[in-house]
Amino acid sequence: MDKYISLPLAEYQEIKNRLERFLGGMPEEEAMQNISRALSLLEKNHSCIGASMSVRPVRLSLAAAIEIAKRQIDFAHLDYTGNPDLPRYKEICYIIAEVLAMEIEDRDGAPKAIKINGSFTNVEMVQEVYSQLTHAHAELVADNFAQITSKIYNKKAYLQTALYNSVFELDAHYSNQVKHDFGY
Repeated sequence: MDKYISLPLAEYQEIKNRLERFLGGMPEEEAMQNISRALSLLEKNHSCIGASMSVRPVRLSLAAAIEIAKRQIDFAHLDYTGNPDLPRYKEICYIIAEVLAMEIEDRDGAPKAIKINGSFTNVEMVQEVYSQLTHAHAELVADNFAQITSKIYNKKAYLQTALYNSVFELDAHYSNQVKHDFGY
């Protein structure tokens, strides 16, 4: 049975380039046959391999993660001459990319954690939440950040938490804003 996965374009290109280097310019059809054979052998021999085989997820490069983040928040739409908010959106892209590029396990296979809302949260879960970010979330975080008048001592941690929370708060924020503006 064939198995299909969905990948962002940048991640697909990175994997394709690695495979092309590994397979030494082999024609695509022949390369796919070799990959299929290798997967079949792995599946057949899985019971022999057992728990001794350790598979580590491939780390996403920071450059690929930046491209994913830019597409996610529609950065091309924001990147025009004279946009006063452009530096803030660049920072947001870099923060999203850094989280997306984090390894989810340490060398011993233990899950890594990142501090969100003042407590440590599993990196994989934070990455799943960050993968749902859109332009609207980035706009909400940027607007809220611009309205803060008190000093923020750790801006990066603040923005990481704000981006994480924005996924859960976006609809409620705009509903509240409409009620406030129109007196409902």
